[in-house]
Amino acid sequence: MEKFTYTSKLYKIRLAKTERDIFGNPIPTDKWDVLVKALDDDLRKKKEFKFIHPRSKKTFYRHYKDSPANGVTRLVIGQFNDRVHFAYVRILLNSYLYKEPYLVIERYDTIVRNPDYLAEMVTRAFNWALEGSGQEVMLEPWESPDETITWSWDYTLSYDYQLRQIKGANLIKAGFEDSLEEHHKMKERAKTRGSKKSDNIKFYIKINRRDHIVNWLHRVLKGLTSQKELSMPFRVLYDSKMTDHIPYKAVIKEFSELKGILKENRYNDWTNSQRTSCKDEFLYLKLNEDFENSILYIEDQESA
Repeated sequence: MEKFTYTSKLYKIRLAKTERDIFGNPIPTDKWDVLVKALDDDLRKKKEFKFIHPRSKKTFYRHYKDSPANGVTRLVIGQFNDRVHFAYVRILLNSYLYKEPYLVIERYDTIVRNPDYLAEMVTRAFNWALEGSGQEVMLEPWESPDETITWSWDYTLSYDYQLRQIKGANLIKAGFEDSLEEHHKMKERAKTRGSKKSDNIKFYIKINRRDHIVNWLHRVLKGLTSQKELSMPFRVLYDSKMTDHIPYKAVIKEFSELKGILKENRYNDWTNSQRTSCKDEFLYLKLNEDFENSILYIEDQESA
């Protein structure tokens, strides 16, 4: 598997009027609805953000990794030439813990050496979208006020909290979510399945890219040894709504080398959706990211 890095830098989001006071200083404003509208317009492709490197002038593109929920979302930014060179931009206009808007640029060293370059790209993209509104965005480097409360935890709390506040909220199809279009047909497909079982692993894959998913499994299983590790890729796919629960016999038929190594009871234990502790495992997070990046990569190869 590829080596992943987890560098990050925080920035406070400041909103000001484009006009200045008599001393030439920015005039702060709290009209965050204009930035929310810009995000909404970008998501719906009414007026899309333009991310251009301030030095090389290379153009970068974005996908929404998480659906916007009342000012909380996450973008994936990159040129999408491979599976690993992406940066994440987490936007928290409604922070659950810190109570002030900020964003996090994560894994920036996969596409730029200096995170401030990416911050400048984001600032310019936002301000291009805000043209004519009389408002502008400024990003101010910020050290987390409490290292014991990480921004990752804050993002999770904020995102979950915002979703709970919106009745009937669910995932909006954007970016790699487009690959889940068959997910909405699952209930109809399930009716025809009834109690039928199969030992063909592709039978349990919900999206069209069945070969891609099987190839991904073959790739990431190499080098994994323990019962937990060997079960984790299947749990990631299930939690991502990419597959139904894949029965042990289908796993062994496709991966005959696991026979006698991966025990059925341990596999069923770790892939049981009631067991939530695995979601805190580093390997689980790493595999989840690897899979989503592989989906992004294949989508952009197809659209190139």
